[in-house]
Amino acid sequence: MARVVPIVPDNGWGGIQLQVFLWTQFTRHTVPAIIALNRSPGGGPFSGHPGLVIAPADLQAVLKQIRPEVLFTHALNHTEQQHHRLARELGAQVVTFHHCAYPPRFQRHEVDCIITQSKANQKIIGWPDVPVVPLACRPLRSSCDWVEARKCRGIPLHSFVIGRIGRLEPIKCPEDAIRAAALMWKLGYNISLVIGGQLSIFYDQSYLSRLEMLAINQGVPVIFLGELTEQEKWDLLYSFDLCLYPTRDEGYCLSILEAMSAGLPVVTYDLPVLREVTDDLAAYAEPGNIDQLAAHSLKLISSNSRSGLMGDALQQLALERNEPGAIAEQIDFLLEETRLGHAIS
Repeated sequence: MARVVPIVPDNGWGGIQLQVFLWTQFTRHTVPAIIALNRSPGGGPFSGHPGLVIAPADLQAVLKQIRPEVLFTHALNHTEQQHHRLARELGAQVVTFHHCAYPPRFQRHEVDCIITQSKANQKIIGWPDVPVVPLACRPLRSSCDWVEARKCRGIPLHSFVIGRIGRLEPIKCPEDAIRAAALMWKLGYNISLVIGGQLSIFYDQSYLSRLEMLAINQGVPVIFLGELTEQEKWDLLYSFDLCLYPTRDEGYCLSILEAMSAGLPVVTYDLPVLREVTDDLAAYAEPGNIDQLAAHSLKLISSNSRSGLMGDALQQLALERNEPGAIAEQIDFLLEETRLGHAIS
């Protein structure tokens, strides 16, 4: 097995950081260190590994000391890849997991193997032989029942709770979720919309204030929870009745995957990647069509059997396809192939 050092884009707790953490729990390779950079969105402190190196001033010196055989990087559209060159200079192979729904900023010859998480992303990258490995998801057990989870956050016990947990920024369309919820509220449905998740680093508190003002102007009850711990997130997911997550830009959408893993029915926008993630089992609205979002949600609100069947099917799909051990095995195979000089890219 190889000495593999992952580099994550920042030292926050976001989707990529969670993927790296899960991989380290199941990999057969030796992971002497994790290097966290300060360049992209994330939440609280990224921890859980004794070899964590945060924002090294001299990355080259750190790599020389660790001497990885394989550098396992995680690329975003706004993340520079200078560490590719440094790794190559030390004789290490470079494997990059390309997460974002944009073409890579690095050149193909700069890496030894490229992985992405969806067939939709594979098409965007433009290299059809890039292997696809879906994201992993490990649901946490609930630490309390749904009643307690709602009470702790001031969520009404007797309303139909529509939830959305994920990073807040316009491209993730929280405004559309608020407007769709407002339509349902005005039709007399006893619903509550719960929005959890931290602000993107590209937006400040004024963006959250605009969302809060939108909810007030629309006259719909919206509870904003802000950043959540992993346990708080899962406790809340288990207390929701429906996941309403319209979004226009996803490489995979961990937020929807987590809702699926919690057994929630899902209403989202009709994007190829989201149909891939949900295997055509969710309800889809044309991007920007608020009326369709509300109509699909109301169908699920009005039918416990329809809602339950969708939630059960999505949960089974997620638990079987996105199990962390199986995902780590796929990644490990690609890392080993690369180390042995049989790169797949």
